[in-house]
Amino acid sequence: MKNNQKGFGAVEALLFLILVSILGFTGYYVYHTRNNTNATYSNSANSSSSTPTTATSSKFVFKEIGIQIELPNSLNDLTYTTQQVEAPGGGTETAIYLSSKQFQADVEKCYNQGPQASGVSFGAIGRTTGKYPTNPTPENADGTLLKQFDGFYISGSLPNGITTCTNKAVVEDLAVTDSRVLFNKFAEAFKQTATLVQ
Repeated sequence: MKNNQKGFGAVEALLFLILVSILGFTGYYVYHTRNNTNATYSNSANSSSSTPTTATSSKFVFKEIGIQIELPNSLNDLTYTTQQVEAPGGGTETAIYLSSKQFQADVEKCYNQGPQASGVSFGAIGRTTGKYPTNPTPENADGTLLKQFDGFYISGSLPNGITTCTNKAVVEDLAVTDSRVLFNKFAEAFKQTATLVQ
């Protein structure tokens, strides 16, 4: 007698389950890998788009002397005032007195000078026509060379007055008190990044 059976036997059903399991696992693996890759690209895009807001420097222009520099974040609140002064070789030049909101606030706290401390600077720079002297002296050069340009140079100097906070009671609470530290940071940034304003 001939036995006609229709449908799946045990072996066929087992093979079918194995095949469905392999396809299901492969589909899950591809889906999971694709999502991880998209998340990585998304994080990378977000990271690079937020770089400008957390950059380590920002452009700062001294329009009176036609120079721009990249400032480090430690000097992001830089301010300045200008004054016409006598140039070392005769004539006048524009002197730029450097300060910052934080520096002024610190000086006011440190020396109890109040509002009149708003004119306090941590350094000065000036533009002088010509070449910086080979053997600089106080008579022929106004400060330390920051950068020589074609036809002129920029020099800088520390103030003659206050440089360091002496009030021990408040010095630990102050963010910036030493004009030498600030001026050195500025001078380094100037030497490395100063260019002519285009």
